[in-house]
Amino acid sequence: MTEQHVKDIFEKRGQLEEARDLDCNACGPALVFALQVGENTFSLDLPTLLQCLYLAEQKASVPKLGAAWWNSVINHYNIGSSIRETVAGRSDNARL
Repeated sequence: MTEQHVKDIFEKRGQLEEARDLDCNACGPALVFALQVGENTFSLDLPTLLQCLYLAEQKASVPKLGAAWWNSVINHYNIGSSIRETVAGRSDNARL
């Protein structure tokens, strides 16, 4: 990914439009956020947002939430494997 592409991505910030609890056959119950960038609307589910929060914590961009909190979240949302994949797939120098 080029430096310009990375810059372009980060300049297009989404705005929260709505949040809803959804229950779909494929994904189970989850809070899903509707975000809008210009005229484009997209969704972001809570497990994905939690993965982003975990990465932010690892990079010291947010205060440590602690193992007890993460264990509770991982068990509640059953996202332990996705958190591990997130960590395994990123190095300290990783970009999008």
